[in-house]
Amino acid sequence: MIRIAVATALAAVALVAVPTARGGGGHYVLDGGTPAERHAVVAALEASSFDWNLVPAVITFHIVRGADAFAIQGEIWLDADLLDAGRFAWGVVQHEYAHQVDYFSFDDRLRARFLKLMKPTSPQDESAAVSPRRFRAALDAALGKAVRKR
Repeated sequence: MIRIAVATALAAVALVAVPTARGGGGHYVLDGGTPAERHAVVAALEASSFDWNLVPAVITFHIVRGADAFAIQGEIWLDADLLDAGRFAWGVVQHEYAHQVDYFSFDDRLRARFLKLMKPTSPQDESAAVSPRRFRAALDAALGKAVRKR
């Protein structure tokens, strides 16, 4: 549950400033998929302002028709049908890649800190209590470098 919350927040940060973003990067290989589906993965990562190169490993994207999107350390599975939707799949691609930041860079103490940071402050809150800017600053500090590529 904590990993899902942290990855969701990381994906939200990755989506900030998408129209002018130049994040991209990352170390990954694509397994399966058509050229268009593979392009959807690359386009999703390039659309983000997040510096995916901060993940210190090569990540394998498995593109499989009918599969649920999920991630384990070093691997991501994506549904080919979802990727066929093009731009509409970008959030899922970024969300699953954000799990890799958690898997490779967070320990239990850091996960707990970010879970507390994202906790709503009242039952009426519709989202996390922290602004994207503050979350990004906390992530920068936690990882010891800027997460946003300029």
